[in-house]
Amino acid sequence: MVTTITEKLKTQLEPYRQLLKIGAGTASLRISAILLTFACSIVLARILGPKGFGVYSYTFAIATLLAVPVQMGMPTLIFRETAKAVTQSNWARMKGLWFWSTVRVSVASFVIAVLGLLLLWLTQSKFSYQASITMAISLGLIPLMALGSARAAALRGLGFIIQGLLPETVVKPIFLLILVGFAFLVLDRQLLPSEAMVAQLLSVCLAFVFGAVLLIQFKPKQFVETKSVETDGRAWWAALWPFTLIAGFEIILQRTDLIMIGYWLPVEQVGFYKIAVSIGAMALFGLRVVGLTVGHQVIQYISNGKNSELARLSSSCAIFSLAITVPVVLGLAFWGEDILVLVYGEEFSASYSPLLVLIIAQLISAFFGINQLILNMSGFERDSLRGVLLSAGVNVILNAILIPIYGMIGAAIATMISTSVLNIYTWNRVKSTLGIDTSALSIFRMLRTD
Repeated sequence: MVTTITEKLKTQLEPYRQLLKIGAGTASLRISAILLTFACSIVLARILGPKGFGVYSYTFAIATLLAVPVQMGMPTLIFRETAKAVTQSNWARMKGLWFWSTVRVSVASFVIAVLGLLLLWLTQSKFSYQASITMAISLGLIPLMALGSARAAALRGLGFIIQGLLPETVVKPIFLLILVGFAFLVLDRQLLPSEAMVAQLLSVCLAFVFGAVLLIQFKPKQFVETKSVETDGRAWWAALWPFTLIAGFEIILQRTDLIMIGYWLPVEQVGFYKIAVSIGAMALFGLRVVGLTVGHQVIQYISNGKNSELARLSSSCAIFSLAITVPVVLGLAFWGEDILVLVYGEEFSASYSPLLVLIIAQLISAFFGINQLILNMSGFERDSLRGVLLSAGVNVILNAILIPIYGMIGAAIATMISTSVLNIYTWNRVKSTLGIDTSALSIFRMLRTD
C-alpha cells in the first residue's frame, strides 16, 4: 500500500517538477521585480513623505485606470493569437495582428490623453496645484504603458517570457531608483510628487526603448522574411471586447479602493493603503509565476483536447501557488508591523491592519489557482468577464459602504470579499464547462483516481 501511494505521489508530482523547471527563470525575475518594487516604494515613501507619497500614489492610480481603455484587453489577445500563430507557423497573420494592434493602441492613447487633459482642466479647482501638475505629467505614461504591454505580450507569445517581463519589471524600477536618487542628491531636499512623476515618466521611456530593442532582436526570421500581411479584424474585435472589459474591471478591482480612499479620507491614508497593497501582493508571487509560465501549455492542452493533462497541470499550479503563499502570509501576519516600521518608518505602521485582511484575499486566490487563465485561453472569456463584472460591482458597492465607516480596513474587507466572489465564480465555470477542478483540493481527488 505504501508503495502504491508513493507511486501515485511520484506521478502527481511530475507536473510540479516540470512546472518548476519552466518557471525557474520567471521566478528569479519575479523575485528581483518584487525586491525592486519594494525598494522603489521605500525610497519614494521616504523621499516624498506620507502626504507627497499619497498624492503620487493617487495620481498614478488614475493614470493606470485611464490606460485601460487604451490597451482594451489587447495584451491578452496579442499573447493568445501570437502563440497560436507560432504553433501554426502563420507569420503573415502574426504580422497583421501586430500592425493592427499597434495602430489601434496608438490612436486610443492620443484620444485618452487629450480627454484626460481636458477633464483635468475642467476639474482643476478640486485639486491642489501640485496634484494637478503631477496628474498632467502622469498622462504621458498612458501611451508608453499601453504600447509596452503590447510589446511584452508579443514577446511572451513568441515564447520569450523573461524577455517580455524584463523591461517593465526590472529595467523600469532600476531606472526609477537611479533617477529619484540622483534628483534627491542634487536638489538636497524632499522631492515634490510632480518631480517623482517626471522620474517615473523618464524611467518608463527608457524601459520602453529597451523593450523595443528586445522585440527587434527576437523576431522570428520567418516573420521578417514574410512579405504578406493577413488580418482578421472581425474575429479579433469579437475576442477583444470581452478581454477589454475584463482588463478594465480588473483595474477597477485593483484601484477603486485607492481612489475611493482618496475621496473620503485624508490623502495620507492613500499612501498607507498603497503600502499595504504593495506588500500584500508579495503573497501572490507563486500564482503570478505560474500564470506567466504555463500559458503555452494551457493553450496546447486545450487545442489537443487533453483535459486530463490540463486538470493535472491546474492541480499542480494550485498546490505550488499555495505552498509559496502560506509561508509569506504567516510571515507578514506575525512580523508585518515590525517590517513596516523598520522599512518605512513609524507612521507607516497604520498600514498593518489593512495588510492583514489583504493577505487573506491573496491566500484565497492562491487556493483556487489558474481558473481565470483557463477560461481566457479556452475561449470562455465571456464567463471570465461575468465573474470580473460581478466582483467589480461587489467591490465598488462595499467600498462605498465600508470606507466611510471603517476607513482602510473597510477597503481591505471589500477587496477580500470581491476576490472571493471572483474566484468562486470562475472556479465553478471551469468545473462546469471543462469538468476541471482548479483548486488545491483537487490534488486529493486526483490521488484517489490515479
